[in-house]
Amino acid sequence: MGIRFEVGNFRSLRKVDWSPDGVNVLVGPNGSGKSTLLDMLDFLRIAFQANLPKAIEHSGGTAFLKNLHAAPQDSISMAVTLGKYRWNLELGVHGADLQGEELTWARRKVILARPTESFFWFRRKKMERTDRLVLRTVTDLRLKGYPERLVDAIANFRVYPAYQLDRLRSGGSPYSSDVQLEPSGLNAFTVLRNWRDKRTYRRAYDFVWKEMCAAFPGIADDLEFDPGGQANHLKLVLAEHVTSIPAAFASSGWLTGLLHLMAVAGAAPGSVIAFDEFENALHPYAVRSLVRGMREWSENTGLTVILAGHSSALLDEFRDDPGRVFVMEPGQPSLPVRLTDYRNPEWLRHFSLGELYRHEDFGGPQAPLTNGKPAMSAS
Repeated sequence: MGIRFEVGNFRSLRKVDWSPDGVNVLVGPNGSGKSTLLDMLDFLRIAFQANLPKAIEHSGGTAFLKNLHAAPQDSISMAVTLGKYRWNLELGVHGADLQGEELTWARRKVILARPTESFFWFRRKKMERTDRLVLRTVTDLRLKGYPERLVDAIANFRVYPAYQLDRLRSGGSPYSSDVQLEPSGLNAFTVLRNWRDKRTYRRAYDFVWKEMCAAFPGIADDLEFDPGGQANHLKLVLAEHVTSIPAAFASSGWLTGLLHLMAVAGAAPGSVIAFDEFENALHPYAVRSLVRGMREWSENTGLTVILAGHSSALLDEFRDDPGRVFVMEPGQPSLPVRLTDYRNPEWLRHFSLGELYRHEDFGGPQAPLTNGKPAMSAS
């Protein structure tokens, strides 16, 4: 896909220069900024789809929006590059106001907007500003030459932090025409049924069910939907039993795997989606199987998938491709660090990445000081 993110002074992130591609894993100690890095995707999407104040509100307001180690005169910056286009936002030193917005193509300015002006320039045309970001205004007007591929990617950034499995179990999914999974997962059963009944989405349904059978063998032979009241409910069919089992009784791991696969299968081609604490509730076998299925889907759709977590089983799935492992390594000037830039790739081939991570060879917390000297990390 060739997407690149550059961030300066956003919350706990001092400097980011990140180019994920395909299926990637993101690791690092607690508090190192993994969740903040993923929240940056939501910030950009909300700022584009709604406006900057909504994005700031989603990120907790202005109080801690700016990195605490930044100099008083430093601003907050975010940039996304895709192909030859680069979209850049610069927020003021307190984070509440937009100081500048630029879109460049091969380093030539396509959009230029300054905070004190009620107009902006798009391809040398002077245009009136609105309360939305200029890139959104240009997109809404479908002006000739607007960066369609970049816009589609930003509008479809999705982060899945934690599913509301208890509510999904008890209440099912409200009826709707949804064909993309919400971050909460609450519309999952309806989305899955819509996929099954729509020819254009049948491929997504078949992929999810194939990979569920691979990741959770013997759990169910088929699925059936049980509409009732105001919601869709899901049941698991077992060949040797007459009565199917409500998904409310399915394990948390099975439901988590289902939602993970649906998030991938329902994502817009060429977009970026991310999972925080990806391996929660999942057996190592399921982790390995799900990653393999996601790689297959990503290769066919150009989707970029980011799996943030701490699982040894997850990391070991990248032993043959350590360049897709990114580490929030304390003390590095720019984050995240590509593992192959931090450790010799030839050396890495001789080890389990999961074991190296478990023994804190990379991605461990900063060692505390003992008598003024760093303590030895665990081995």
